[in-house]
Amino acid sequence: MSDTRNNNHDEPNHSTESRASHAHCIANYQAKPFKNKRSILTYFLLLVYLFLFFSTGYFAFIHRPTDVLLQSQQSLLANAQNQETLVLFRSMIKEEVANHQARLATATQAFHIVLGGLLGFLSALGATFIYKIENLPSDVN
Repeated sequence: MSDTRNNNHDEPNHSTESRASHAHCIANYQAKPFKNKRSILTYFLLLVYLFLFFSTGYFAFIHRPTDVLLQSQQSLLANAQNQETLVLFRSMIKEEVANHQARLATATQAFHIVLGGLLGFLSALGATFIYKIENLPSDVN
């Protein structure tokens, strides 16, 4: 008796086709970064989140324009001549400090909101990538 398993050359070799299909899947998965619209949208959203993150962080923690204004008002306060002017300048400075604190609180809240949005976006992006990697065919892993 002869073994007829591999004698028929008309049947396709499933392992070779399977490997070629998996190689094609890997090639498509490792596509160029800006190949499709979805990746362009992803990078655009990431850039917008980073811009918002850095700009709100700058205004919340670094840029404080009212500090200079308060210093100039203090010099005017020192040069004031009568009591009514002193009271007026002091009330203006107190209002400016309250406004400054309110702006800092708002900027800090905006920073935290943008930070939460950025972390949520990165978490969803990471979960998507992990899902895609885990669902690759078993020969590819």
